[in-house]
Amino acid sequence: MSRVIYILSCLFYIMALTSGLSAQDDLVMYDGTDSSCDGQFFDDGGAAGGPYSAANYTYTICPDNPGDVIQVEFVAFALQTSPNPNNNDALTIYDGDDTSANSLGTYTGDDLQGIPVTGTTNNTTGCLTFVFTVNTGNTNALPGWEGLVSCTTPCDPPTANSLITDPVPAIDTLQSVGVCIGQEVSFDGSASVAAPGFNLAEYVWNFDDGEIDNSSGSVVSHSFGEAGEYIVSLTVLDNNGCGSLNIDPLQVLVSTTPIFNTDFLPEVCLGGEACADGTPIVSPTWTALPPQVVAGETYLADGAGFSYSTSLTFDFFEPGATLESCDDLLNVLVNMEHSYMGDLQIELECPDGTTVVLVEYPNGGGGTYLGEAVDDGTTTPGVGYDYYWDPDANNGTWGDNAGGFNSTLESGSYESDNDLCDFVGCPLNGDWTFTVIDNLAIDNGYIFYWGINFNPELFPGITTFTPTIGMESDSTWWEADNISFESDDGNQICITPPALGDYDLTYNSINNFGCAFDTTVTITVVPGPAIDAGPDITFCDAPVQLLPDVSVDGNPADCSWTFVLEDTFGDGWNGCSVDILVNGNFEYNLTLNAGSFEEVPISIAGGAAVQIIFNEGAFAGEVIMAIQDENGDDVFSAGPGGFNDGDVVWDGTCGGFGTYVYEWNPPDGLDDPTIPNPTATVSETTTYTVTVYPDGFLGCAASDDVTIQIDPLGDPGQSTDWVFCFHEGEFELIDLLGGAPVNGGTWTDGNGAVVADPTFDTYTDANDVFTYTVSNGGCVASAQVTIEVIPQGDPICCEFEYSESITDPNCFGYTDGSYGISLFEST
Repeated sequence: MSRVIYILSCLFYIMALTSGLSAQDDLVMYDGTDSSCDGQFFDDGGAAGGPYSAANYTYTICPDNPGDVIQVEFVAFALQTSPNPNNNDALTIYDGDDTSANSLGTYTGDDLQGIPVTGTTNNTTGCLTFVFTVNTGNTNALPGWEGLVSCTTPCDPPTANSLITDPVPAIDTLQSVGVCIGQEVSFDGSASVAAPGFNLAEYVWNFDDGEIDNSSGSVVSHSFGEAGEYIVSLTVLDNNGCGSLNIDPLQVLVSTTPIFNTDFLPEVCLGGEACADGTPIVSPTWTALPPQVVAGETYLADGAGFSYSTSLTFDFFEPGATLESCDDLLNVLVNMEHSYMGDLQIELECPDGTTVVLVEYPNGGGGTYLGEAVDDGTTTPGVGYDYYWDPDANNGTWGDNAGGFNSTLESGSYESDNDLCDFVGCPLNGDWTFTVIDNLAIDNGYIFYWGINFNPELFPGITTFTPTIGMESDSTWWEADNISFESDDGNQICITPPALGDYDLTYNSINNFGCAFDTTVTITVVPGPAIDAGPDITFCDAPVQLLPDVSVDGNPADCSWTFVLEDTFGDGWNGCSVDILVNGNFEYNLTLNAGSFEEVPISIAGGAAVQIIFNEGAFAGEVIMAIQDENGDDVFSAGPGGFNDGDVVWDGTCGGFGTYVYEWNPPDGLDDPTIPNPTATVSETTTYTVTVYPDGFLGCAASDDVTIQIDPLGDPGQSTDWVFCFHEGEFELIDLLGGAPVNGGTWTDGNGAVVADPTFDTYTDANDVFTYTVSNGGCVASAQVTIEVIPQGDPICCEFEYSESITDPNCFGYTDGSYGISLFEST
């Protein structure tokens, strides 16, 4: 925790004004001395109650009656403070006629409201001297003070002494505690004492939250309704009307409320597991530092050269402080939207006039959107995005990252066109001015806030604290029914709901202030998709298309969509149209024949792949289109314009939850494993698993398998050609095929007739072409055997070598089987 600066809180004690005020002296702050025992003391704004100026003064009031001392009852007191206490506007009071006297204290804010300040018994002059110092320039135009001046017996002030008693501070010497919002804190001022001869008459507790208690006495309890730092103070008054002037601050730090940011899916399918993660919990930091942004929705006029400027005034740095290092300028931020980046020049000016151009016109951004701009010719505010200019950014300027017409510049950090480090040497205190110039007409936008982020170490004496949350099961845990998993540290949980409906899960946390917080998230159980991957398939020699069927609660997960057609000019689409393809097949052709608007209902089968293809006519720049689901939410939208003939303007999927996600495994052999109906080409039997779930709802995943097998009986062998001599004899046709043909096929001859006896005899059968055909599961394959027989009497059949050299001139008509070998074979 940073160093805590104690600021004396105000006391509120209103004294009744007596009659006859018109006869009193008006004593207005200036450099000088006045005498009065019956007057009203004002800041330099005077009795009219105007704000005080930025001037500093030293002013002395002395009594008219010797032996008396001045008493000032501050019935109103309001000076501007700064998060840096050294920069507060302050009134210092001295117990005498100049600043060499003892100080009675320095006061700011509303510290003195209702408090009497009286010269003490040590004051020999009876005068009080007031030194007023203005550091803030009174930028908040506060009214200053009004005090009733009187002369009285010298005062011997009592002494306030207070403690925090419950909860007991962890460090005895530091009166500081951390508590929860609404938790009571007990204070005890019974150790306060009056000067000898006097008695304490009143205890005035100021709780620094706008509440003052002057009736409870020395012991009091109080609770605080908001997070932050509260400096509780006690002023005691004695029976002589003298008030304590000593500073006795008690610090109460009230815990911030955590931001849970629980990570969970709001819907899960029946039978699925719903999980939630509490670890994104964030405990916000509280700081006395004011926001470093200027907020407020501001319209950016669209006239050429119109500009927007506003200043952020810093007054809490040390006087004279400058930006000594570029590392101390973290970034410049703007949240804005605009429908044409190319219009703009954006500048930042520091208090000494140094100007850095963040975005220089022309910037090359063209029709790139900033944020979610509303580009319909109206002044309707869009949605602003956060854009930063960071001295350490290295990803280019706005222009470098522009995406072109109708694109959007993403939120994030970018380089400045000019060097942000030119601000080194600029005063930190003063006006930093942000300017946006719109150089072209037609397009407009809005700024929602802008600011500068400096290194927090530059801010001196700022109270800052961040409660911590221990991320173990003694500090964070879940409560729920139907728990199927819970992490050891208590931060992750899964449930398996047994039925449709809503289920609550509550995440609890306790921080180091002892404060307990919880958040409840609700998970809705809905019917999930089911998928049938289809029957197993026997593969032949062509790719196989997989066609799974998706259903929800037994019904097809069809999409009942509405196609919205618009035309900005109002005269129809002038020949433009769209084709809608479902699973690659044409289903619809839609166009707007006339007018500016039409809705067309369309129905798409659940899980089907959908493509929208644009057909260009005239005036395509006027075309707007969208698909809306059953709830009226956009599934897809585009335009106006930006379409070319043949463009696939949308490629998506119909699903009962919106877009379905498909995952096929293994992906090998598939043309696209992420679509519903891929084609498969396999070289061996393969089982594919398809998983489908609505996008964003992984807990709803459903899976099924389909097997593609190579036809085990489908090989007919390889075709061959044979030449035989007439006396070769008889052969089985299947033995004449090449390769490894399977049995069980069908033979046909050259005329297509089935061969009942698939043999061939060279003595009796004629030349022919035989076809062998096998089939299974719709797969058909064949191979051929071509046979030529050399007839008897052809000399070629006598000219061959056997185991011995034989020449037989009488071989014509020779039928001895000992010579029955093949003369020619061909495969």
